[in-house]
Amino acid sequence: LAGHRELFGLAAVIFLSFLAHEVLPSTFVLYAGYRYGWGAATVGMTLAMVGICSGAVQGGLVGPAVRRFGERKTLITGLLCGALGFAIYGLAPTGHLFWLGIPVMAIWGLANPSMQGLMTKRVGPSEQGRLQGTLSSLRGIGGMLGPGLFTFTFATFIKDKQSWHLPGAPFLLAALLLFVSMTMATLVTRGHVHTPGAAPPHP
Repeated sequence: LAGHRELFGLAAVIFLSFLAHEVLPSTFVLYAGYRYGWGAATVGMTLAMVGICSGAVQGGLVGPAVRRFGERKTLITGLLCGALGFAIYGLAPTGHLFWLGIPVMAIWGLANPSMQGLMTKRVGPSEQGRLQGTLSSLRGIGGMLGPGLFTFTFATFIKDKQSWHLPGAPFLLAALLLFVSMTMATLVTRGHVHTPGAAPPHP
C-alpha cells in the first residue's frame, strides 16, 4: 500500500467488508437461538440455504455481472445487497422473515471478486503476491476485531436493564459498515472505465 497510495481507499472498502462479515460466525448462532428459539436442526438448514444461495452467486452470477456491468457497478451492487441483507437479518421479527434475507445477502458475493479485480489492475505482475498478502492481512485484522465488536454489541443490547432491547443490533451495525463501505467504493472508483466483456478474477 505504501507504494500504491491509490489503493488505500479500496483497501479501506474491503477491510470494512471483511469486518462486517465477522458478525456471521461470531453471533449468528447466539442470535438465532435467542430471538427465534432455533435449535441445531434449524440452524443447520439455514446454513445449508446460505451455502446454496452463495454457491449460485459465486458460480453463476459473478462472471456475467462483471462482463455486462463492469467491476465498479458490480462491486457497489454487491455491497448494497450485503447491507440490505444484514438489515433484514437484524430487523426480522420471525425466522421466516430472516430467511427472506438469505438470497439478498448472497448477492454480496459479487463484491469481493469485483474488488480484487479493481485492485489487481492497479499493481504490476510482480506485485500481485504482495497484494494478496495485504488482503489476507486485512482479513486477519478484521477477524481479530470483529468477534469482540459484535458479541459486545449483542450483549449490550439484550441486557435486562437495557431500555432499548434490540437483539439484531450486531447485524444492523454490520449493515452500517457495509453501507459506509459502499459509499467509499462509489467515491474511490469514480472514473473507472469498464471494458465490455472483461472477465473477473477467480474469487
